[in-house]
Amino acid sequence: MVLSPIEVARFAAKTRWEGECLIWTARRNGWGYGIVTVRNQQWKAHRLAYTDAWGVIPDGMVVRHKCDNPACVNPSHLELGTEADNAKDKAIRRRVPVKLSEQQVRSIRTDTRTMRKIGDQYGVSPALVCLIKSGQRRQHVGG
Repeated sequence: MVLSPIEVARFAAKTRWEGECLIWTARRNGWGYGIVTVRNQQWKAHRLAYTDAWGVIPDGMVVRHKCDNPACVNPSHLELGTEADNAKDKAIRRRVPVKLSEQQVRSIRTDTRTMRKIGDQYGVSPALVCLIKSGQRRQHVGG
């Protein structure tokens, strides 16, 4: 999707520079990715930024952040890759979840803060916190 000048201005108004990253300051999902609606279609902000700058995202490809910042929408920080590429990046950059003790898992399950705040405390992603809370991960750990 190519944005009109008005849409570009609206998009830009929801960003700010932090170093070399252009940070999305409006609505974000639980994993920190910006969410934006354009022409009645919801987008992750970084995917819209990529599409506007570089063109269509081919099927089966993901838009990866070279800067490891999910809120960044700087097109020069975004690149295409596969889910396997993304997983490899996480391992190389040590963004894989740390091993949690059973006590930490129990604490996560009862914590009422946001997934992001819990994840930040334990050094894991909000997605992993969600999976632990819903019982989809670490099922063997009792309450």
